[in-house]
Amino acid sequence: MRLNRLISASMTHMRILVAAPSLRIAPLAPLLLSPAHPASPVTHVSTAAASDTPRTPAPHYKRNEITAVGERATSEISTTTGGVHASFLCDSPVRDGGRGEGACPVDHLLGAIVGCSQATMSMLVFQQKLQVGKVHWKADTKYDVLGIKGRSGSSPHLTEFNIVGEVETDMSQAALDALAEEVERRCVVAATVKRSGAPFVFRLVPRQIV
Repeated sequence: MRLNRLISASMTHMRILVAAPSLRIAPLAPLLLSPAHPASPVTHVSTAAASDTPRTPAPHYKRNEITAVGERATSEISTTTGGVHASFLCDSPVRDGGRGEGACPVDHLLGAIVGCSQATMSMLVFQQKLQVGKVHWKADTKYDVLGIKGRSGSSPHLTEFNIVGEVETDMSQAALDALAEEVERRCVVAATVKRSGAPFVFRLVPRQIV
């Protein structure tokens, strides 16, 4: 009878160990021989690191829209931005089917880069309280005309952009370089053109005030 009880107890102990292999049983001897210990403080795992992670703000989109009426190689374009109605002509030379009365599409793109850069720079100058006068801009780009003519192996895409602003200011070149970097980063049109992968050079240089 006693042997059966011992076998039964051993089997029960084995079932416990099999059912819970990760269970660790502390030896009783140290607990019996050592004096009572005060309760160990409860350690709390802080989750502040996860909750303090800054979240990327949701975009606040602003939509621009134009309407246009085109005839041959000329487009009369209208837009209303910020409650201001404006219209302009996107034209081509007469020999290319236009009226020869307005700037061509590529010139409008260069003008958009310069105009957006000027507006962005004006905002930064105001925010940083910089002493800046007029800015005299020069911008150029180039493309392969054979691409327009449909020549195989040629592409009409614009291959590079060079934008230079001569600034009437007493700012140092280093300060203008920092300003140019910020303008280039924040200008909507410049940032979009840069994403095309075409080489994009944007510089601000001091201009002597006459």
